[in-house]
Amino acid sequence: DDEEDGKHVAHGAAFLWGIFGCILGGIPLAALGAWGGAHTATHNDGPVGDLSRSLGEVAIVASKKAKEKQIKEKTSKAAKATAEKLKESFRGRSNRTSTSVSTSSQNPNAQVL
Repeated sequence: DDEEDGKHVAHGAAFLWGIFGCILGGIPLAALGAWGGAHTATHNDGPVGDLSRSLGEVAIVASKKAKEKQIKEKTSKAAKATAEKLKESFRGRSNRTSTSVSTSSQNPNAQVL
């Protein structure tokens, strides 16, 4: 059971160190940070290893809280609703544009705004 917890902590550390790396230096540093986070969480008994394990535990708690509050489901529902509103907005614009074009083609002296 301790070994399984250690793996979860290492995965959490890899995730957070990868995020930090991505923010600081893009994808190459994200990969290096993820590897380094997992490695130090499992093989380093010093302060760096303690930091990585602590970050891994934070990631685990955050993941559990997100699942508990169903953040993923709520976020995906909100994103879908926003996408639908944007789609309807663009449909409205294209209808107005085609209407103004057809109106100006009927009256050659009409000015297009």
